[in-house]
Amino acid sequence: MGGAFMLSRQIFTSKIWQDKPSSWKIIWIYILGQVNHKDNDRFKRGEGFFNFSRELSTKNIGCDITSDMIKKFLQFARSSSMVSTKRSTRGTIIKVLNYNKYQTLSNYESTTSSTNKARKKHERSTTINKNDKNDKNDKNIIIAKPSLAIDKSVLVNKFSIKGVKKTKIELWQDEASNAIKALSCPEDKISSVFKCFKDNEPKAKIALSDCKELSKLNVLYFFKVFNELTK
Repeated sequence: MGGAFMLSRQIFTSKIWQDKPSSWKIIWIYILGQVNHKDNDRFKRGEGFFNFSRELSTKNIGCDITSDMIKKFLQFARSSSMVSTKRSTRGTIIKVLNYNKYQTLSNYESTTSSTNKARKKHERSTTINKNDKNDKNDKNIIIAKPSLAIDKSVLVNKFSIKGVKKTKIELWQDEASNAIKALSCPEDKISSVFKCFKDNEPKAKIALSDCKELSKLNVLYFFKVFNELTK
């Protein structure tokens, strides 16, 4: 089947995806797929030899890619610490920096675990304060974790209410959690997504819906739409 390599979802929020020519994406993915996936006698894992003149003539890299596109991409990639290059008599030796980080499956598993921990930490930090109408003493504050069920009988007896529906705070947290999953949200953006739903859940839901309808499921586009709606 020709083997395989991994592509991080972070690419969708990167400069090369959002701000640079579409041809650069093709060149970058081509390089990722052609460098060594393991060490051999000539090159280490993440390194490879490229003769772009030959590869352009055979159209291995794409039918509409030019040498000027490759030159400009490599300049950007070097300045962005994506690759290092070394000229040789017959071509170019390219080393993909951080190759092991992004081509090791266990690293993605640990990122997922960190994301879940960050979300749970945020949920634990949220409290619901309910004061008894007859006694506004601090003893009557209830701290509720969204992940735990609230005993209806306790609330009925204590606050004399007829029933308990799902709290508003639980609802926006559910919406935020769904958004984080749908947007493949990076760990450093999770708290910002939670804040959007906390501050203005209706507008945040509209922004997420817009992302889905336009097939632009990335967190930066979500923030852009949300900010437009809340101006």
